[in-house]
Amino acid sequence: MTVEEKVWRRRGARDWWKSSRLSEYLNSIVTSRWGITLLLVVATLLIYYITSFRYDGHPISLKDSILDGPSPAPHNHPVRLADSFLHGRLDVANGKDLLGFLDFACQPYPCAEGSKYYPLEPPGTALVILPGVLLFGLSINQTLVSLVIGALTAGVVFQVSRRLTENIREQIWLTVMLSFGTVYWWNAVYGGVWYFNHAVAVLFLFAAVYETLVGKRPFTSGILLGAAYITRLPTVWGFLFFFIMFTEWGKLRQALGGLRHALGGLRWAQLRASVRDLLKVATPLLKFSVGLGIFVVGFAVLNIIRFDTPSPEATLDQWHAKQQLSVPGGMLEHGLVSVKHIDRHAPIFFEKPLYMFPNSPDWKFWQADAPYVLPSWNGAAFWATTPAFLFAFLAAIKKRWMRLVGGALLAFTVIFFFIIPNLGRGPSSYPWFDWAQWDVPRLVRLAPFFILAALSIIFAIQTRNKLVVACWAAVIPVVIVHHLAASTGWPQFGYRYLLDYAPFAFLLTWEGMGRRLTWQGMALIAAGVIINLGGVLWTNKFDTNSLGGIHWTSW
Repeated sequence: MTVEEKVWRRRGARDWWKSSRLSEYLNSIVTSRWGITLLLVVATLLIYYITSFRYDGHPISLKDSILDGPSPAPHNHPVRLADSFLHGRLDVANGKDLLGFLDFACQPYPCAEGSKYYPLEPPGTALVILPGVLLFGLSINQTLVSLVIGALTAGVVFQVSRRLTENIREQIWLTVMLSFGTVYWWNAVYGGVWYFNHAVAVLFLFAAVYETLVGKRPFTSGILLGAAYITRLPTVWGFLFFFIMFTEWGKLRQALGGLRHALGGLRWAQLRASVRDLLKVATPLLKFSVGLGIFVVGFAVLNIIRFDTPSPEATLDQWHAKQQLSVPGGMLEHGLVSVKHIDRHAPIFFEKPLYMFPNSPDWKFWQADAPYVLPSWNGAAFWATTPAFLFAFLAAIKKRWMRLVGGALLAFTVIFFFIIPNLGRGPSSYPWFDWAQWDVPRLVRLAPFFILAALSIIFAIQTRNKLVVACWAAVIPVVIVHHLAASTGWPQFGYRYLLDYAPFAFLLTWEGMGRRLTWQGMALIAAGVIINLGGVLWTNKFDTNSLGGIHWTSW
């Protein structure tokens, strides 16, 4: 044993470090809420960077793909619109030259000589990336900005999780579930305009939820929901969550009761007091509405200037490809919004699993073509990419036997109606089992989801669980809006539209877990992380050429 080893083995030889001010300072940073938040943000950014997408157009090694980081996104509408703003324009000057590569709305419509070209997507992401464009111009890496936004979202999710549980282990698990166990990972690292929109909107939504649950600041919550709205329009339908959460229902009932009593007896003093009480209850809602209204009205004014209409759908109504897609068999055959589009969305959102063991004989999964499990560009069901979201249907259901029956019913539905009938199916192969192609009406197959959601709402109302009621009030309208839309989100991994209500599904999942993390919850979260890692690698590292085909890289 050396002299140095003997010194370090002496009792108290390391105590100087443990008792030093530097050690105490570093420990306080690491163990503080902001220290952990910073660590999660940095770790998420590093993982997102390693798994980010590259638009090389030619095969490269996995090592080079990781070390080189993300390529600039080709679909960079936000960058071009931000550049236009900086040059005093609302339209993209060379938009005509970019048709077929980027989507634009024309004014006047249809597109002709002299038309102005406006990006199809709302301007939220352009405003977010505008400072970067000011510094770096059109060369700014939009994908890299998306990674940073995604990492910041992880920090906000952790802060929201601290409101849900005091257990730091559970807080980290919940953060991991959202950042790596959902399709948010794929959207944040992909970088194209549609996916960048989701990355930014989710950040705003979680910040709005934080301001509601923790900050208790309705005006700021309205501002943040408004920012999400001008980034992803369907997010505005989540306003009911904030209305419900900012309403003090006990005081509202008391004020209304006093008002009825005062009106019945014409007691003017009591009437004035009741009106004051109602105004106190309504004040948070008014503050929230003002914050949200700034963006709703501002976007309407912008559309009046651009298209002579306040409609938020103005760009879609004057989409340069609208006529081409409105022919029989086209995506817009039934218009932009139609109940007939439900048949496009429901099979993807509720039923579609990942492709498993394609091009293999019955049961002989080892003879399948590599990769053995892969996603479809058309999307996959919410439970296929985030199994933990199934817990959302058990929110506010506390009776053990009902939770067991509900969980078993969900498992039976997913396994026997959706997974087994699709084993062996692939982009060019048919499923293994003809006998498993059940002739069961879709409404019956989906009934367990609807029944359990209804029970969750009923029990939440009975137990006055305001959070669960508010979350369902936000989720359901957005889901309906999505199912009426013509586009299903292609190309995508999973079902990216669910990110428009991801914070509310996140909260419902925690409530459905019973506000504690069990081994079942950890297992489903871990499964979601593995699935989404596979989706990210399948797209970003194993397919470097195009949207079709799998090109395995050299390890």
